Amino acid sequence: MKVSCRCNGFTLIELTFVLAIVAILTSLALPSYQNVVRKTRRTEAQAALLELALKQERWRSDHPTYAQVPAEIGSMALHGRLGRYYRFEIVGVTPTSFTVQAAAVAGTGQDVDRQGGVVCTPLRIDQSGRRLPVDCW
Repeated sequence: MKVSCRCNGFTLIELTFVLAIVAILTSLALPSYQNVVRKTRRTEAQAALLELALKQERWRSDHPTYAQVPAEIGSMALHGRLGRYYRFEIVGVTPTSFTVQAAAVAGTGQDVDRQGGVVCTPLRIDQSGRRLPVDCW
């Protein structure tokens, strides 16, 4: 009598081959995912800068000069998740002008954010609405 065993399952070589394919696909997808996350954080920082600029104009309507620091105008950009990736400042304040900027915090991934070869930190907007670097807005 002949005993036949028809075993179902995967061999070690087949499992290793599938694992190698998954590793290759992951290594290709991870950089794209990281770029999308950087761009999302940059967009959030841009929205926070626009909010700061608007609050500066509101502050100026009640005071003789623009605010010197974001805390004076009650900025929410200093708090929460976004504050871990960007440092928000008001620079170049005169009675008639200001620039708000968001500088990426080193080591967070945002410090290597680029758009078309242009480094996207610090992001800036001034009292006239001029946004720099232009390619990053």
